Amino acid sequence: MITKNLLKQVFVFAASLFFLVACGGGESAGDGADSSSESTEEGADGEADAAGCNTAITEASSDKYEMEGFEVKKTVAYKAGASASKGQARTLVVCLANYEDVKIGKWNIEYPETDSGNKILMITFKGAFVPKEEKLAELEVGEFQPGDGFQDGAEFYATYIRGKSGYNFTRADDSTTGTAKITEITDDKVCGEITVTGKENTKLTATFTAPIEKDTWADQMN
Repeated sequence: MITKNLLKQVFVFAASLFFLVACGGGESAGDGADSSSESTEEGADGEADAAGCNTAITEASSDKYEMEGFEVKKTVAYKAGASASKGQARTLVVCLANYEDVKIGKWNIEYPETDSGNKILMITFKGAFVPKEEKLAELEVGEFQPGDGFQDGAEFYATYIRGKSGYNFTRADDSTTGTAKITEITDDKVCGEITVTGKENTKLTATFTAPIEKDTWADQMN
């Protein structure tokens, strides 16, 4: 015997089934999967940003130069190399510029015109020196200690470029504290972060992401 309660359960089930079909159950599950993928990608971007895959200057100041209020309008990176009597080393140069028309020359970044007001905060990551007959190894994700470009091991150094002059404010001594990190690197992009206090109480705290536009070392040495 069919009771009122049983009829009510059948009606609720039928209504639920109709709602599922009308709202895109079955075939539209594929759309649901796509939506989930988009959310995952957005979430991945958010995680990358938290890890340093965006560009933001938290602090830029110096007792020697006017750096406050530095506004980044262009980021660019390029691979290069360093050569010395002790051997050769791979470098990766990241430039944060307050102007758009940033150019990479034959070997290095082209310095802006004097009195143009154009400036660059440049961070150079250098690997360990190896004998000149050895192939240069690519830089990888990791933490780098401050230096001046001439240390045997891996290091970073930071330069403030104003017009045709550059001020390297990091050293491999007690005048400099802090670290710089590469948090992500591919063939065409680098992400990272830096927190450093150097000469003349020059401070830079920032995260960055930049396209790797060329390899000046390979272009000239091959």
